[in-house]
Amino acid sequence: MNFLRSAPVIAGAILVAVTTPVHSQIDARMLRQPTVSVDWQWPPVAHQGPQAMLINGWSGSGGDAFPFYFKKAGLGPLIGRRTWGGLIGISGTPALVDRGSVTAPTFAIYSTEGEWIIEGHGVEPDIDVVDDPALMAKGVDPQLERGIQEVMSRIEKAPKRPKPPVYTKRIAGESSGGGPTKAPAKP
Repeated sequence: MNFLRSAPVIAGAILVAVTTPVHSQIDARMLRQPTVSVDWQWPPVAHQGPQAMLINGWSGSGGDAFPFYFKKAGLGPLIGRRTWGGLIGISGTPALVDRGSVTAPTFAIYSTEGEWIIEGHGVEPDIDVVDDPALMAKGVDPQLERGIQEVMSRIEKAPKRPKPPVYTKRIAGESSGGGPTKAPAKP
């Protein structure tokens, strides 16, 4: 997934579109909550502002997993329609003599309660928005518009960045308040 294209920053917010099939490799940077600091954010690749994610029935595999983890992390609302529900992985299938291949499901995801999840059902949105084909044909994207509306309203409600603490002076012979200090004794 090209996050520079798929996750544009909108006035300090991110709107992630996971509306096409995505491979299972999820960029963990999108699932982190940073320590807020203007000078040095940590982790350095996490986003500080409001986020929302667009999903639909074309979102499968990693497009099922990513919204699931996004929602579980509480990063923002899922907007659109339920994802496809195809989250069984394949691995270790040998090539055929004619260089073709056959895949077989080999692993799936289950919850911390020990129940199979996502496969065959998908991930439900927090805000259900149908992509109306008539509107889409006119260049109107209802999911995108609702996503922008959500992140913009969250920007208005978001806590303001804290003011940095007063920097201390770290000069030999001076205290942090600027006054002189006793030099350390020499051995």
